[in-house]
Amino acid sequence: MRISLLKRLLTLFLILFGAASCAQIPIADFEEFAPYRQRFSDSKKMRVPVILIPGIKGSILKKGDKEVWGRSYRVTLFHKFDDLKLDLAPQLQYNFKQYYYQTDISSGGIMKAYRIGFRKWTIFKIPIYDDIEELLREVGYDENTLFTFSYDWRLDNRISAVQLALMVKDVQEKYRTFLEDSLGKSFDAYWKQLENKNLVTSKGQVRVNIIAHSMGGLVSRYYLKILDGCDQTNKLIMLATPNLGSMDSLRALSEGEHPESVVRFYAKRKTRPVIFSWPSMFQLLPRYKGALCRVDCTSVPNEDWGLSGEDIDFNKVITKWAEYNLIPAEEPVAKRFLKFQLKDAYYFYRAINDQPEINYEENKLKQVIDFLDVRKQEIQFTYSPNCSPNRVIIFGGHCKPTLKYAFLNNKDNRNDLIFDSSNENDLQCSGRSRGDGRVPVESIVLSTKEVGGIFHFLMCEDHVGVVKNRTFQYNLLRELLLME
Repeated sequence: MRISLLKRLLTLFLILFGAASCAQIPIADFEEFAPYRQRFSDSKKMRVPVILIPGIKGSILKKGDKEVWGRSYRVTLFHKFDDLKLDLAPQLQYNFKQYYYQTDISSGGIMKAYRIGFRKWTIFKIPIYDDIEELLREVGYDENTLFTFSYDWRLDNRISAVQLALMVKDVQEKYRTFLEDSLGKSFDAYWKQLENKNLVTSKGQVRVNIIAHSMGGLVSRYYLKILDGCDQTNKLIMLATPNLGSMDSLRALSEGEHPESVVRFYAKRKTRPVIFSWPSMFQLLPRYKGALCRVDCTSVPNEDWGLSGEDIDFNKVITKWAEYNLIPAEEPVAKRFLKFQLKDAYYFYRAINDQPEINYEENKLKQVIDFLDVRKQEIQFTYSPNCSPNRVIIFGGHCKPTLKYAFLNNKDNRNDLIFDSSNENDLQCSGRSRGDGRVPVESIVLSTKEVGGIFHFLMCEDHVGVVKNRTFQYNLLRELLLME
């Protein structure tokens, strides 16, 4: 037992050390970007604000001064998810606001890197979003033009979208003040250039560029579609966003997952009730056709599982989830909670795909405004059908084996889901497809009917690696600096 644990620790250490030692420090050494290697105020090269949005688990969460998810040695080495559980009952009642703020958990910035070490000493770190920040700073972005948006990734993505809308307003005001102070008499001429390039909104504010990784893309799309973000956004650049969901979310609800700790002695199944309590997890469920299959490889209608369809019988859906042991929580309220979250996630999915239930989303917005104590006049429900900013650019991976299908197993008097068919001799089909290791290609790409003009860049890269990929970084700079 001890030998096995030591081997696991040694292997993990070597893998992590290798990843850290091989990581490239991003250097903006592409010739065409050389003129931009100065601060904006020095070079006068046109730049509009950039907001970087991480994916699920990409923001640090803190309880007071204590990190409950983030970079500390305790979180990195021994995290068990226990502090991240949300009680189910308050989420179904009006008092969720009171319950949530009593937990005193708040966002504490984005996860720039995984830190491996002790309280005061860092052995090494694995960059996550550090690379993008360094790259942009090397071409002149600074505290007036580069911003990061952190959020509680467990909550309904609508809440995060409203917080993003508030941040955009603050960024726009800060940017205009910065221009007026730094340009002086040249401000009017410069602002006219922005207007000529369609970089100014109908309300006279600068349009921002959004770079969103993974679930951050869903937050951004809701902001664009429902919260007037279309007028406020110049370009939306999405990386590995599960636009049609990811099978990994259903697998996590069924089996649990290792909480990304180096020491993986904590049984995955113990994390299931924690993951089940996150509303965002239901908004990540797979919604592409044929996500669930029978063992003969014929697909099961998504409507049977509450994942699509006009007239879903959610009572039957809950019975199906219970039959396949997909309700890990033992509380009596669990089934009611599941029914609510599946329905709520279904409407969220419709909203970002130009089929919103207007009354439902307006009511949800009122609830979010109350939850965040936001003045109603600051956030307005503004549905933007067929919204398309100047450009929507999607980056993703296409060459990694990626879990796409799950199979219904009805053998041995038990019902469960098979998520990896590679060892199942009785299955003639594979549960995997091409993607980035977490999101299949079919979920990354979007049709032009849904968003308007879209540009896709698919690379041979994994879900996190796409952020650090040099092809992505080069094209990112082209979009931000040369394509205005």
